[in-house]
Amino acid sequence: MKTDAPSWQVRHILLAFQGTEWEEQVLSLTARLARSLKAKLTVIHVTRVPPRQPVDAADPAVLEEAERLLARAERVAQREKVQVYTDIVQARHAGV
Repeated sequence: MKTDAPSWQVRHILLAFQGTEWEEQVLSLTARLARSLKAKLTVIHVTRVPPRQPVDAADPAVLEEAERLLARAERVAQREKVQVYTDIVQARHAGV
């Protein structure tokens, strides 16, 4: 029985990153997958904004930590020889 190849192709992978050791391993595997698929890789870090503050309020300490985490993500992707795009997303609720 002949099976046709899928007509779709993964072009972009989005990964949320909070910086745990486990997530760093997932990022490494995801980077390898992106490289093998020739897909773009975007890594985001979501920061939570308290309800009493505007959603675009910038807490310098939180943003500094987010930048540090995304720099780690960039190093992992570089080690895997994959171009990565990074972004910080501010939200009221994130994940769990």
